Amino acid sequence: MSKKTAPKPQVTKKPVRKPVPKPTRKPVPKPAKKPPAVRAGVHPGAFCSPEGAYGTTSKGTPMRCTSRGRDQARWRSA
Repeated sequence: MSKKTAPKPQVTKKPVRKPVPKPTRKPVPKPAKKPPAVRAGVHPGAFCSPEGAYGTTSKGTPMRCTSRGRDQARWRSA
């Protein structure tokens, strides 16, 4: 009687996985700071908002919105 040999299991090689490089984060550029908007045609002593804003009179005099003590903010010369 001849001995039947069981078929040898086929060994398949698993594909070697190459390490996937981690995505590098590029620094997000910060938006450039805009110079504060300058309002044209402001009137000295008039109430204003927001405090710290800049403006110019009709003659071109630079003004800034500021408050003194507990006073409400007003346009004053810069």
